[in-house]
Amino acid sequence: MQNRTSITLTLEQRKLIIELMNYSYTIPSEYHDCVAKAIKKYATKSYSDEAINKMVQKSQSVANSGFLIREDTLSLFRGKFAEWLACIEYNSLKNSGSVIMTIVNPDETSKADLLHFIKIGDEFKAVAGPDIKSGGSTYVFNQWKKIVTSRHDIPMVDFDDVLTTEDGLKQLTKKQREEFEQLSVQYPLKKPIASAWTNQDELRLRMDYFKSILNLEGSFEYTPEVVPLLKEALANQTSEKLQELDWTEFNNKCKEIFKDADFESQDLAISNSASENNSYPKTNEISNDKNTKATRFNYKSVINKVKSPKIIKTALLVGGSTAGALIVAKNPTLRKKLINTAVSKLQELKAGENMSKVSAVAKNVPPEVSATPIPDSVDQIIRKSPILHTVSSYVKKNGKVVESYPRGKSK
Repeated sequence: MQNRTSITLTLEQRKLIIELMNYSYTIPSEYHDCVAKAIKKYATKSYSDEAINKMVQKSQSVANSGFLIREDTLSLFRGKFAEWLACIEYNSLKNSGSVIMTIVNPDETSKADLLHFIKIGDEFKAVAGPDIKSGGSTYVFNQWKKIVTSRHDIPMVDFDDVLTTEDGLKQLTKKQREEFEQLSVQYPLKKPIASAWTNQDELRLRMDYFKSILNLEGSFEYTPEVVPLLKEALANQTSEKLQELDWTEFNNKCKEIFKDADFESQDLAISNSASENNSYPKTNEISNDKNTKATRFNYKSVINKVKSPKIIKTALLVGGSTAGALIVAKNPTLRKKLINTAVSKLQELKAGENMSKVSAVAKNVPPEVSATPIPDSVDQIIRKSPILHTVSSYVKKNGKVVESYPRGKSK
């Protein structure tokens, strides 16, 4: 099961989230072109350029989904409400690296309920965010199965913990559970993503939102008699009546709400979706003091992420932190520089000098690394560049979308 970070809301945070939901949001003009391209790319139907342009220009709000409320069920509206909560989660807790912000997809029929904005050079690009699924176990499982087998570019958030907790998996039939296990092995990068929201918090926030729309105080109970009042109140929350902000302000407000909360989690992080070179940690997160532990990384995380124990051992040999080892693995330039330094150190050690450093390093090297021979030269670590080819797009375990990109060198 996934390691998940749950959001524990204070009353003040609940109040601020409801305020956030009572605005209408527009897409900043600098993102219009990339959003239009993303709508066309991830659409489930054919749109004219005029229809896409209208979507891009349209102001979005939670109230726009009021027509989905039914007397006998809130499931459709709840699904849209979950999209907004997921959008808040990404902007406040998950986004990092060159992911600028996340918005609710203006195309309501798209499988990508959210869109992530990233910056590549001087250009912006919108890439598919997750499909947010909530509801019963059979529905969620079937939707995940469709995404796994037919939409490889779109991840799925399991909002109700059906497929991301043991308790949730117990709701599946024996046949569904077996099929889930088989597909998880077959598509290891397409595992469902756990949500940080609990069902209790979602319910509280939804009821808070209804109370704010109806201007009610105290307790609130959803009944068939309330439905007409709610639908009328939501219908009146038009873009002309709601205060309008752009999505950049939404992003900033999300971060402000959770600025004092500690949600540090590598499982939550979503970093650059298009460029490997920008996915390594920022230099200000790394300690220059070799006796000080790196701020955000430990040996276990490095072993899990870095596939070359030689690189880790080399980094440790020259006094680098474990985060330094991770940088070395991700960034070719830093890797080459550190390895050159390591080779020089090795030559000293082989000459019988500074042997105390060997024992000092050995104490800190994990078992998985210590069994790996120290390289004698750079050539043992750095592979030759492959022939120029295109790497297909794929989705990482944490929901990060990596777009296709060229790799290697021309002959």
